[in-house]
Amino acid sequence: MLLLNIGGFTIAGMTLAGFAGKYHWFFDLFSHFRIQYFAVLTALSIFYTLTKRYTMASFLLLFTAINYYVISPYIWTQTPEPATEAPVYRALISNVLSTNGEAEQLLSFIDETNPDIVLVMEMSPPLLSTFEPLRAAYPHQLIRPRTDTYGIAFYSRYPIRQGDAVEAGNVSVPVLSLTLDMEDQLLQFYGLHALVPVSSRRYEHQRLQLESIADQVKAQDQPTIVAGDLNTTQWSHHFRSFMATSQLEDPSRQYSIMPSWPAHFPPLAIPIDHFLHSDDVFVVRRFKGPFIGSDHYPFVVDFSIRNTQRPPAF
Repeated sequence: MLLLNIGGFTIAGMTLAGFAGKYHWFFDLFSHFRIQYFAVLTALSIFYTLTKRYTMASFLLLFTAINYYVISPYIWTQTPEPATEAPVYRALISNVLSTNGEAEQLLSFIDETNPDIVLVMEMSPPLLSTFEPLRAAYPHQLIRPRTDTYGIAFYSRYPIRQGDAVEAGNVSVPVLSLTLDMEDQLLQFYGLHALVPVSSRRYEHQRLQLESIADQVKAQDQPTIVAGDLNTTQWSHHFRSFMATSQLEDPSRQYSIMPSWPAHFPPLAIPIDHFLHSDDVFVVRRFKGPFIGSDHYPFVVDFSIRNTQRPPAF
């Protein structure tokens, strides 16, 4: 019973700490596990109620309610009806893991789902040969392998009219900034693997990355997508700031959250891989892929571009 009491008080404290991410990077780490807090606190509340320890049950129910309030917009969702008859495109997003010895599984999933565009993060030099077959099916590419975990690659069936790997926020990690010609519309696409915020320096650099991209998105006047491993969840301070500045939409509010990491231990999985879009992009469908040997699950998004006119050709 003592251990249960300690556990309950600890999770209550972690619940509150998650709201203080604005003030210290360490507190923000606690913001990511809201679903787990809710599940454990619910179970403990029921246990204490059944054993007639009502004071402790009431205390834990308070923190259960707090976590429920935070995650509820991503649980009680309603998929909107498509508002356009525009063509539907398919994107596949995956952090493949730079040391993945089973990366062929991702190739099989790509072949199975037949996406129009593919974003692969943690593209290391040894993995280049594994993904060489994609070059035939996807003639338009921008590939920046690295020996660390921040290599990135983009494959497309549609032409890249403008594209480069840039350093967002002067952080030396490549972010892909691409203008795609999607037949009827130009689409701005940002692909990134944000820094892991596990120190004060990395937390600050992640903030600089996301702020820089948010400012660029805000200045865009065409349909825009930001996708990749952002290494942050919907409940963190950096993510909320990014969304407020960029004014992008999160399809998790229509399709529920999609925990993607760590794939090796699903009970602790959190949603750190994202597909965010401007309001003139409509998400038709979204689903998570299978285990591919990575610590992340891949995911697929079907989307269309609605109510827009194509700018003059370049």
